[in-house]
Amino acid sequence: MYLPLKHSHILLVCISIILFNLKFWLRFARVHRPVPRWLDIIPHANDTLLLCTGAALLHLGKWQPFGAAAWLGGKLVLVCAYIAAGIFCMKQTPRSTRANSAYALCWLLLAATVYLARVKP
Repeated sequence: MYLPLKHSHILLVCISIILFNLKFWLRFARVHRPVPRWLDIIPHANDTLLLCTGAALLHLGKWQPFGAAAWLGGKLVLVCAYIAAGIFCMKQTPRSTRANSAYALCWLLLAATVYLARVKP
């Protein structure tokens, strides 16, 4: 049961990153037009599934995020920071310095999260 959950979780992470980038770049390219409605809804459904698979993996692995598996605690903090930076990014005016800086910060946080997930120091 662990392996299908892990692969589902990784797939949902990839979909989440793709949807975030799609929304950012559509806002960047079409400043005066709103993004399609589905692009406001689908990411929430995907992220809910992502959260569920993450919780299931946490349960199956019997990890303690801020105990024995400190890397997982760090990963959760980075994911929360990524969510906050993403919200800030999407609330800014497209093409503004603040939006672009928040987008760059999102990529930095994502890279750190993926590093922790792969290396598990």
